[in-house]
Amino acid sequence: MELRAKDLLIAQDAIDPAGALERASRLGSVATVHYSQALQDLSSLLSHICSTAEQSCDVDALFTMWFLILRYEAYDSETTGASLLHLEGIRSFLRPYLQGEGKKLPCVAQGMLLYTLYLDADSATGNTSSGQFCLDFLSRDAHDYISHEHLFLSVRSALPKIWGEQYPVSELVDDLENYRPLRLYHLCQGAKLELLRLARSTTREEGSLKKLWGNVESFGDVSGCEHGVWV
Repeated sequence: MELRAKDLLIAQDAIDPAGALERASRLGSVATVHYSQALQDLSSLLSHICSTAEQSCDVDALFTMWFLILRYEAYDSETTGASLLHLEGIRSFLRPYLQGEGKKLPCVAQGMLLYTLYLDADSATGNTSSGQFCLDFLSRDAHDYISHEHLFLSVRSALPKIWGEQYPVSELVDDLENYRPLRLYHLCQGAKLELLRLARSTTREEGSLKKLWGNVESFGDVSGCEHGVWV
């Protein structure tokens, strides 16, 4: 989809705009075929997980597929509406995990879920139907197993836990250097969604104003590194 958009922009200044537009159209057709196949693969994987003993690798693959499909849909106006159905599917799948039944999401699945929350929040700027999925996880207590905050901390510490003593020092240093900008981006999600809610509201909402201010105050957390990489 990004390649098609790039070609459409190039076509505006191209010597052969017709050829550039034809290439963009061809890329769009190929993307549609891959998207349709991905939906079929997603359905097959869901059926497999629901009918057999749950395997971590299958759940990791499922959340990776969900994220990639939602990423595609965010850039294609014809499929944007379908993203709401997929988000509802994720909610339904996560219900046993959210109800504290002892089920734990595998490491990769947690990462893909966090990136899905970011994608939903970013999409809210141009799509009034987006953002609620991320808000639902923002509203959960930070100490809850699956919450916006806990997912961030868990994903931040995932690679060091997987690698153990073999985790390269250079990567650890890189993690520490990138902590503050990543933390700021993470905290901005809540403030952005509350600000959008206020901007679109027709009434004055004191609760939303307090939430927005609370999110702004949380930016002070970026000045420290108390959560660090190791959680």
